[in-house]
Amino acid sequence: MSKKLLVLLAVLALLSLVAAQCAAATPETVTVVQTVEVVKEVPKEVVKTVEVEKKVVETVEVVQTVEVVKEVPLERTVVEFWTTDNEEERVKVYEEVAARYMAEHPDVEVRIVPIEEAGVSQRIATAVAANRKPDIVRMGIERVAAFAADGI
Repeated sequence: MSKKLLVLLAVLALLSLVAAQCAAATPETVTVVQTVEVVKEVPKEVVKTVEVEKKVVETVEVVQTVEVVKEVPLERTVVEFWTTDNEEERVKVYEEVAARYMAEHPDVEVRIVPIEEAGVSQRIATAVAANRKPDIVRMGIERVAAFAADGI
């Protein structure tokens, strides 16, 4: 037999085996599981760890209620006292008496103004012209009559 014939017989034998196998096989359900690998490109993410020193400053609001009592200053009455008793000891006594009076009467201020006896007439005339007369004048009795005659 020739080589071609042998190959042909072998192929026929195989085909008959395959046909017999197909005819003898009963239909059955075959599940084909196919694994597919999907490759997806993702951009690389770089994570950098940094140590940070953290200082915490706490602000606290303090609310305090304070009652403010304003002392309304009294309108003080000023009494100007001119005296020709201008010796240091006598002026000191007048100032002590005035201080005691003002301690008992806080709405009154007494100002002691020592003046020279020789200049009292000129000083009073100037005060009258300026409409700033003193409230009290202590002077020698010999001058009082002249001021009384002028209506002062």
